[in-house]
Amino acid sequence: MRFVCLIFAVVFFSIGVGCSSPKSPPAPQEVQWRNLSSYYGYLQEDTVWQGKVLLDDDLIVPSGRTLTIRAGTVVFIRPSRSTKIEPEWLSSHTELQVRGTLRVEGTRSKPVYFLPAEEPVNGDAAWSGLLFDRGAQGHVSHAVISAAEAGVTLTDASPIIEDSRFERCRYGAVFQGEGSRSLVRGNRFEQGESGLFFWWGARPRLEDNVIASNEEEGLFIDETSAPEFRGNQVWNNGIGVVSIRSDFAAEEIELEGNVISHRVFSTPGEHL
Repeated sequence: MRFVCLIFAVVFFSIGVGCSSPKSPPAPQEVQWRNLSSYYGYLQEDTVWQGKVLLDDDLIVPSGRTLTIRAGTVVFIRPSRSTKIEPEWLSSHTELQVRGTLRVEGTRSKPVYFLPAEEPVNGDAAWSGLLFDRGAQGHVSHAVISAAEAGVTLTDASPIIEDSRFERCRYGAVFQGEGSRSLVRGNRFEQGESGLFFWWGARPRLEDNVIASNEEEGLFIDETSAPEFRGNQVWNNGIGVVSIRSDFAAEEIELEGNVISHRVFSTPGEHL
């Protein structure tokens, strides 16, 4: 997406922050994923994933249920072959939708990988990403999320997201609604179309993240949102920051200790 922008000012210089850098994941072709335990539909009971598993189609973690993913697990996602019209589903891509609790228990030496079982056609997203919906809870630590529509989407939900890498996702993360007040710390959002989007009054706290090498915006902030930034790096994106508030100013979103490179823009009252 492209925006008609007025240049708004700003280059920050400081010492770079350190984020975790998990080792490279196994390639899908190295695993006979068709023989793996597969999951889809509704989670009927509290469930633990470990080893290698297949997200074979859409899966909902309903309220009152917990999905725990142990350190070192590789979750392969089968790309969706059809468009869904049921109201339960938010995307035409394969979804992992959380209304209860998701615990991703990766470690620095044993991350949890979310990888497409097949590379998507024509650069399309392979799956929707992690969707936390209205009051969902969770903690995502040391995950590697690849080729999603949005690496993580929080809709009035506030799980902790830390020490993870989001790569080749169309959007690194989307925060929407006043209930989106997550702590998002020590992550990397890289090599996608855009970095982080803030909608509808979102107010997450972002600390020590890297948002880098995305084709378009590093950060997009609508007129109602007020994310808090401390010690982040936003560099080498097509555009540094886009805000549609005509009165946008760095201090209003508490941009503190950030390294902002390339261009920083504000659009005067423009909507998508």
